[in-house]
Amino acid sequence: MTTIDGDIMDVHAVAKQFVENFYRTFDANIADLANLYEEDALLILDGRRIQGKEGILAELTSLPFEQCEHHIATISCLRLGWLMVCVHGDIRLDGKEDALPFTQTFSLTPAPQGSFYIAVDVFLMNDHWVQDDGLNQRDSLLFGGYVSRSLH
Repeated sequence: MTTIDGDIMDVHAVAKQFVENFYRTFDANIADLANLYEEDALLILDGRRIQGKEGILAELTSLPFEQCEHHIATISCLRLGWLMVCVHGDIRLDGKEDALPFTQTFSLTPAPQGSFYIAVDVFLMNDHWVQDDGLNQRDSLLFGGYVSRSLH
């Protein structure tokens, strides 16, 4: 437990509440995520850097799918003056059964009213995929041909 503005806070409960709200909002209407990001937030989306709330929302709302459903497997968090939250799970797109595994890490900074804003959002697909050359369309479904690369 830690304190924010003199109130005792269960870090794990706050992280769980944030994650549930974020993915429920993402799956229902991505544009509604606007209030969760700081003005100068940074999104690293499978290696691409997008700076600023406006750019982040433009990128997220232009992703090439109509429907998205996140399933969360684990949530880990750590309080370091800010809140770091790491999420592992999978995504199902456009009603398909194939699940795409992902990891997403958030750096959350306290907001004046006691909630948190996203300062940094790092999203990475967990499969070691490469740029699609027509060999595997599933690998490029989420980001239009660019997906994470293995360092091996």
